[in-house]
Amino acid sequence: TFSFRITPGLFEAADGIAFVIQNSAPTAIGGAGGDALGLGYGGISNSLAVEFDTYEGNAGDPVFDHAAVQSCGTSPNATGAPCNIGGSHPLFVANGNLHSATIDYGLGLLSLSVDGFGVFALPVDLSTILSLSGGQAYLGFTASTGGASETAVIESWSYESTEPVPEPGTMLLVGS
Repeated sequence: TFSFRITPGLFEAADGIAFVIQNSAPTAIGGAGGDALGLGYGGISNSLAVEFDTYEGNAGDPVFDHAAVQSCGTSPNATGAPCNIGGSHPLFVANGNLHSATIDYGLGLLSLSVDGFGVFALPVDLSTILSLSGGQAYLGFTASTGGASETAVIESWSYESTEPVPEPGTMLLVGS
């Protein structure tokens, strides 16, 4: 669960934020905004991203702000159609307001709710999509911008698991 705020730049918001589950490296960095490697997670291999895309027209994206689940399995991830495993769900959050999001994963189901409303619930099995080390992966957030701009701030976040939580800086269990 996390709270966030996305404030548009001078003309329009771009490009968005993503919650990323990955087993590439603890310091993995993705591409900049404005292309298929954008939103800060594009190019990270062995990853799954729940994206909050605020730019209408990223390469291969729909022409509306949306939330989506993106993964190319163990290959480098990207925004847009080739890696989309969860459709594009209209979601406008680039308005400067504080929003609350909850991402739940368990029993082969990944769901997202924003501000108390369900956005999607999708069948996802992380153990078959990603190559996990003992069922563990790194969790974190990414963001990026291209020609347009926005300010994206994660105000707070918490992680709850039915499994024991490891020490800070170690991998977290996300399913097996």
